[in-house]
Amino acid sequence: MLFKFNNYRDLIRAAMESRKRISEGVTFQSLALGMGIQKSYLSQVMKGKANLNIDQAYLLAEHLGMSDSESQYFFLLIEIERSGVAARKKQLKLQAKQIQSEQLKTENKIKTNVADLPSVEQHQYYLNPSIQLIHIALSIPKYSSNPKLLSVDLNFSESQVEEALQFLEKHGFISINASKIVKEPVNAHLPPSSEIYPAWKNQVRLMAQNKTVLNDPSNYQFSVFFTSNEAARSRIQAILLEAIESIQKEVQTSEPENLYQMNMDLIGWL
Repeated sequence: MLFKFNNYRDLIRAAMESRKRISEGVTFQSLALGMGIQKSYLSQVMKGKANLNIDQAYLLAEHLGMSDSESQYFFLLIEIERSGVAARKKQLKLQAKQIQSEQLKTENKIKTNVADLPSVEQHQYYLNPSIQLIHIALSIPKYSSNPKLLSVDLNFSESQVEEALQFLEKHGFISINASKIVKEPVNAHLPPSSEIYPAWKNQVRLMAQNKTVLNDPSNYQFSVFFTSNEAARSRIQAILLEAIESIQKEVQTSEPENLYQMNMDLIGWL
């Protein structure tokens, strides 16, 4: 995730480390050779005593296999470093921040889709916690074969469970046959751009808060206040996105035996 860097030298180091995992032959010597410059000059660049020009940057990006979007961001960071006009440097930094903001989105790391429903039904699905919980819980074999158990284990009334099942079947989230309920493959992540995202987020936070009141020792909880800066915040967000991607893979390859909720926030106070 190269977009977490605000300094092009840090970006180069990260790209080198990433490339080394694929090919052990990637070194600063081979990089300098691929760029057509002396290793000593590249060393001066990495120490902050010299800068790359745009042609050298292009050859470096090609050598390290950067994507088009990564390359463009890399070139922009070099422009910021080389610019001697304060107003232009400020404008370039704003462009870089906008690119960072766009690239450091959850949707860019994991495959998601919003539930394909008419507006009223979409609101009902996302803003009714019982429907979401029941929907996800049906991945667990004991509930898909006997959904009535959900009323006991989730502390819902039988009518809540039945109404949720009817809603989910009507809109294609599940199919019901004689022996069990089949949960159709739907990854219904709601993006922050949705008009109902703030209300949905408050709902799921309240669900988590109510659950933590029970003080179950098996639940993992962590909260912290800290001071830092914008560059570090971007890097932390990128680390969290990489963790989300790893978590999704872990979930997809594990056997469904229990139902979990995870919330993740990185909030600025000032």
